[in-house]
Amino acid sequence: MKNARAVSRLEEQQLLAANALTTNCPAVVVVDLRGKILAEAQIGRELLLTYFGTEAFGDSLSESVMQFASAQRTRLRQLGGSTAPNQELQVVRDGHRLNIAVAMQSSGYILTLREQRTTAGSEHLLPLGLTKRETEVLHFVAMGKTNSEIAIILGISRLTVGKHLEHILARLGVETRTAAAAVAIESRRNISGT
Repeated sequence: MKNARAVSRLEEQQLLAANALTTNCPAVVVVDLRGKILAEAQIGRELLLTYFGTEAFGDSLSESVMQFASAQRTRLRQLGGSTAPNQELQVVRDGHRLNIAVAMQSSGYILTLREQRTTAGSEHLLPLGLTKRETEVLHFVAMGKTNSEIAIILGISRLTVGKHLEHILARLGVETRTAAAAVAIESRRNISGT
């Protein structure tokens, strides 16, 4: 009985890895439901190390990525399994953004990683008298991101995001995140002329 389960689990993992090979993305990481890395392309490992540092060492996925993948699975269940959530985890570091898409399988996840150079980010908000980090937070607030999402993207705690948001509201002289987002959107319009 124990051997049958082990063989079944191994077959599921092989199927998961085989499915990963059909993707067109060279940066792929395959993990089981607990976050253990089963297979990875070298570029996938390098991107994880670049964006998650010491969290990416070892044979397990970083906690923040695993939380995102688990949340996607939960969301899919809540939707009745009809369609997969179409969201990507975005992590910003040093002028680059890593987009992580999660494909769910019965025995784990296939993660595809794509790196992009960020353009037209939060720089237009600097004239508002905010710090660089506050402009980044405000930029994502204007994109409709929650404090938790911003924390994951910027690699800081949710509480730190809240503190930055308090400072932003005070410096802009507004009372709500919606009003702050409106200031950010207006600032972008003034810069682009639209």
